[in-house]
Amino acid sequence: MFTTTLSSRALFEDSQFDVGGGWLLQSLVWPHSKIYRAIFDMYKNFLDKPVGRSVIIVFDGYEDEHIGVKSYERDCRQERHCSVDVGIEPDNLLPLNQRKFLSNVKNKAQSHLGQTLATYEEFSFTVIHAKKDADVEIVRAALKTLNELFRHAKSRVIVVGPDVDLLILLIGLTPASESMYYYKMGQRARRTNCT
Repeated sequence: MFTTTLSSRALFEDSQFDVGGGWLLQSLVWPHSKIYRAIFDMYKNFLDKPVGRSVIIVFDGYEDEHIGVKSYERDCRQERHCSVDVGIEPDNLLPLNQRKFLSNVKNKAQSHLGQTLATYEEFSFTVIHAKKDADVEIVRAALKTLNELFRHAKSRVIVVGPDVDLLILLIGLTPASESMYYYKMGQRARRTNCT
């Protein structure tokens, strides 16, 4: 069904990456007493090292009226780590720790991380805000990229994230004639799965 390979830098060259925004927000520990711009730079550098300069970042939608598992999980997290709404300006200090900041749905929705990353001209960051759960949109964006840009090229499309859901969606939605890669970054040996 799919093969597993150890990651190598050669695999990542000339590749398009699709990344889950929620995973991205949780991937780094924010330092205390830093301005937002420094945190944005941390994410830019984080993406540049293992992933590359051509990235699609898909964030979950945060609609109040949507009822489902994701909204229930968010509500539970918010109750444990209640936080105030915070306005974000690049040169302002972050007034809360990362957990409290991200526990507030409004803070997360208006965090502007995606828009800020999209302003780095030397990178090709595209930001998509899903209406609901981002997993399906991540895979759809990857399939669209595969069909539009890379059908006749040697480039690859690699989906990056921690979810088994992403891998299952890739297996289910990727045509048998195409190759799509799933990259799970973790603390152990990094592996890339090809569907």
